[in-house]
Amino acid sequence: MSKSSLDRILNALRDDIQTRQAGEKLPTVRDLMEQFQASPITINKALKALSLEGKIVTKTGSGTFVADPIHRRETKPTAWQEITLGTRYHPGDNLREFMANVPSGCIPLQSGYLDSELQAVEALQSSLKAVMRKPTVWGWAPTEGLEELRAWFAHEAGGYVRAADVQIVSGGQAALATIFSALTEPGQHVLVESPTYLGALAVMRSNKVNPIAVPTDAQGVIPEFLESAFQKTGAKVFYTQPRHSNPSGATLSPYRRKRVLEIAEKYQAFIVEDDYLNGLTFEGTHSPPLISENENHVIYLRSLTKSVAPSLRVGAVIAKGAARARINSMSVVDGLFVSRLLQETALHFLTSPAWPKHLKKLHQELKYRRNIALQELKNIPGLTPYTHPTGGVHMWLRLPEGIRAEEFTRAAERNGVIVVCGNVYFPAEPSGDFIRMSFGSVDPQTLKDGIHRLGEVVRELSPAALPTTLTAGRARSSS
Repeated sequence: MSKSSLDRILNALRDDIQTRQAGEKLPTVRDLMEQFQASPITINKALKALSLEGKIVTKTGSGTFVADPIHRRETKPTAWQEITLGTRYHPGDNLREFMANVPSGCIPLQSGYLDSELQAVEALQSSLKAVMRKPTVWGWAPTEGLEELRAWFAHEAGGYVRAADVQIVSGGQAALATIFSALTEPGQHVLVESPTYLGALAVMRSNKVNPIAVPTDAQGVIPEFLESAFQKTGAKVFYTQPRHSNPSGATLSPYRRKRVLEIAEKYQAFIVEDDYLNGLTFEGTHSPPLISENENHVIYLRSLTKSVAPSLRVGAVIAKGAARARINSMSVVDGLFVSRLLQETALHFLTSPAWPKHLKKLHQELKYRRNIALQELKNIPGLTPYTHPTGGVHMWLRLPEGIRAEEFTRAAERNGVIVVCGNVYFPAEPSGDFIRMSFGSVDPQTLKDGIHRLGEVVRELSPAALPTTLTAGRARSSS
């Protein structure tokens, strides 16, 4: 039954309840089904909603009754809170909107997570069944994380990193919150790539830390601008994503890797290396983490949510010295410890033959979908990939001249496809009009359909930008 039909039933039941006395029994589900010509599922949804509103109570074995007045009390206005709290922009607003449910009928090309078909669900289920046999799986876990899991992350990071340097955390976003709480104070400057991950910007602004934009290009952050920013601001932290940066897709070149590390040493600064896409390089060389070359200046974080499944909220922060001690302490404050069940499941999966098999399949599928996206985009003049992605799940697309990012994003949603407005990724003024589009979050046919809809939006917003070859090109690519 449609949502409008459910609303109609709810409104009718609310009106009926107003005419009844507290404690009076309502008609049975069967009677309500006949009255509204609805399925039992729909009727139960309506009753559940009324129960949550406090208008009815259900007594097992007896039926459903009108709640007494104390339970039916109308919700009081909350406008006073705006005065008490004060009005201000909350740094998590953009992030919350990004994570919101996609409207029914829309193609979700905004997600940074794998298509459900690409997630390691079956392997995770097998690992979960295996670890559930352990009597300790629901018990306490060490605050720093399970020793074996910490050792796995340390080995993956390489260099002189050891298990003792690793702190297990609840995913990448939690890691960022812990790191910036531990390393910075309100009012301090933090250097960031421009554009950069909006979740990192949200954490910084929440901590009242000032993100300072450092220009980038297709080879990552530009060292000359990075050094100049350190000189001018006195900043002691630089946040970077050297591998397949979110959103631009840029990967730091070998020469720039060396220069960035030299600059950090020169200014006695920390590099926060967000290696969120470790394992998702599907073409070319898989470069080692920066921390493998300099473990004293690099604070490293990695999560499993992108490469395995969104709800495997397990990640690691790696650091040495006083930074490690502060991060470990702040992690305890933030959440005591990460679920032992999740840690045990992750460890079992990562040390099983299923992990390399999963990565091999993932690389093949992501490369295939990347190629589909590039081919389809050729039919849309002006909608141009910033880089030729060699890893990850998304593309950074420059919009045709004269089309604003906000305007395009709104028009795309009207046309049934969701992408991310590029403006939210810039810590200062945007350097151009971009959108971020995921190619790994949907199946191949849905990806084609979504890009075709984007082409229609380009044609709608700038008719002169699309020649008649668009239609012919689309027909060729579909044949």
